[in-house]
Amino acid sequence: MSRRTLYNYLFFLLPLVYFLSLPIATGDLAVWIAHGKYFLQTGSVLRHDIFSVLPTNELIYPVGSSVVYALIYNLYGLIGVSLFHKFILLIISYVWFKSSLAKADSPWSAVTKIIVFFSWLGTSLFFIDRPALLGMLPLLLSFMILSKAEEITWKDIGKLIIVNIFWVNTHGSWLLLILMYSWRELWRIVLLNYNKSWKPVLGGLFIGFSSLLNPFGYKIFYYILETANVSRERKISEWSPISFTGPFVGQSLTYIILLTIIIMLFIYFAKLDRHKIKNIFASPFIFLSLLGLLAIRNTALAFFVLIPFSSEFGLIIVEKKSSLKSSRMAYILNLGVLGAVLILAIFLLPVFRPYAKSILPSSKQSLYDSDSPFKIVKYLNNTADNDPVFNDWYFGSFLLLEQRHKIFIDTRNIIYKNESFSEYLKVINAESGWREIISKYKIKYILINKKHNANLMKELSHDGVWRLAAEEGDTFLYEGR
Repeated sequence: MSRRTLYNYLFFLLPLVYFLSLPIATGDLAVWIAHGKYFLQTGSVLRHDIFSVLPTNELIYPVGSSVVYALIYNLYGLIGVSLFHKFILLIISYVWFKSSLAKADSPWSAVTKIIVFFSWLGTSLFFIDRPALLGMLPLLLSFMILSKAEEITWKDIGKLIIVNIFWVNTHGSWLLLILMYSWRELWRIVLLNYNKSWKPVLGGLFIGFSSLLNPFGYKIFYYILETANVSRERKISEWSPISFTGPFVGQSLTYIILLTIIIMLFIYFAKLDRHKIKNIFASPFIFLSLLGLLAIRNTALAFFVLIPFSSEFGLIIVEKKSSLKSSRMAYILNLGVLGAVLILAIFLLPVFRPYAKSILPSSKQSLYDSDSPFKIVKYLNNTADNDPVFNDWYFGSFLLLEQRHKIFIDTRNIIYKNESFSEYLKVINAESGWREIISKYKIKYILINKKHNANLMKELSHDGVWRLAAEEGDTFLYEGR
């Protein structure tokens, strides 16, 4: 095995092992699978809710990815869907590698290692089982087209239209393509004094109109904006500004790294001529970096395009002679690392992980995250009735997919009106009048978490109307007598 081949294997295997070590998350993804299953069963798009007892708005969910997820789920279950996401990770790694590192004689200089490490760490915010990861593929492809220093051609615009049609039917982040295109063309006119012509405007209009090629038409524009507004109003954490306290404190590190990259770029700018600086500022990478400083959910976006950006603007330094080549011991050490990483990757596969519990750390033994109460779902599916379940918001999507009782609420927060969401908050916090709401919707089961819903759990425990029917870890199911 050549040293180059060895380093290439490590480039793909190291992030894959990290991704495999994460438990399979069923929250957001479960909703998409449920929508796809409905389409496969009926041949039509689900436009009105059939899962919740609450009155809801019209449903707008990208159909393409939902159908793909549902097909994989029907054939291979949640494990199959999770492994599909690992495959997406490998595709992203391959695009990174092919576009930026494959042609270099020795791509592993110290600077390159830092850039690759930052990219792996930053994108790990999306390296979980949620549809946002699928939406990062068109982000990467469109960015690579928009990052070219030359003028955008009609052929490039045609490629962007194809990417946009795929993206708009895959994930709500498709709006980023239009924003990146607009940023690039605007600053090229303002800073680089490019000839003003109608081609950039027409190209933007064609890309924008291609967004209408989806089952919901123009309504998706309103849906995206309303999703952000409602989430902020209801303090959904993924749309909140960066915080160094609370449940997202671990993501603050990614924010600091992103800020560090921006500072390093400004230091790098000081060594460049003015024209080069203007070219870099007109790159959509700067737009994504600034966007990442505004909210937690956006911090990872810039990291998906950091490697291609670094390659395009010469930030990746290629070493013709690597110090590793002069050391036989270093080669043997890396070979040992490769072997260990490969063995660990095999052990972390869902197929083999249950048999490797004695070897793996306790934190890596579980296949599913703590928000997946399979035993309680089994209990609900074995009940003789079809009465509805009041549930903690975090469990809604999993319940929606895995059992037949109607639920109260799930992660599709945009579809629930403010008055309905207020009713949920009143019950989950055990505020005055919560029993009346339970009675209003004829709730027979209440599913809560000990850590999140201590007040409601206390009320239920001392209320003779409710009995503890099932429990799983910190999750409890109460059944009305």
